[in-house]
Amino acid sequence: MKQASKQDCQLLYDWANNSEVRNNAFNSGVIKWEDHVNWFEHSIKDPNTFIFLGQFNGEDYGQIRFNFENDTYLITYSIALEYRGQGLGSKLINDGLKMLKSIVQKPIRVKALVKTSNIASAKIFKRLGFSSRDDIYENNPVLIFQKNL
Repeated sequence: MKQASKQDCQLLYDWANNSEVRNNAFNSGVIKWEDHVNWFEHSIKDPNTFIFLGQFNGEDYGQIRFNFENDTYLITYSIALEYRGQGLGSKLINDGLKMLKSIVQKPIRVKALVKTSNIASAKIFKRLGFSSRDDIYENNPVLIFQKNL
């Protein structure tokens, strides 16, 4: 696992605009390149945002982001199309949590908002011991997963 750098901007853009990723996102529209570059350059400098890339056999296979707000780190992640279905979602989240914890070095709370239609992500967070509750977010039925570390 590594921290994202400027060289990863294009890769994350490509992953973010994958149709399945867009479908599971709360804003399902295609992301414009200029908007992504502005967001990415801001995010990698923001002390409240951590973006990590999971690596498997020397290849980047997914990204996980933690945004700190209201005393909680909000998790978003995605797996590259060619690596889906291989159990790497759990690995990415677990490794990302370990990396975040090693940087922050204090007790933290993490949460993820998952559309109820995103069964794969819901299974991963349940498997990793997150508690969950039903809610509505931006007019979407969601599961809110939470865990203290």
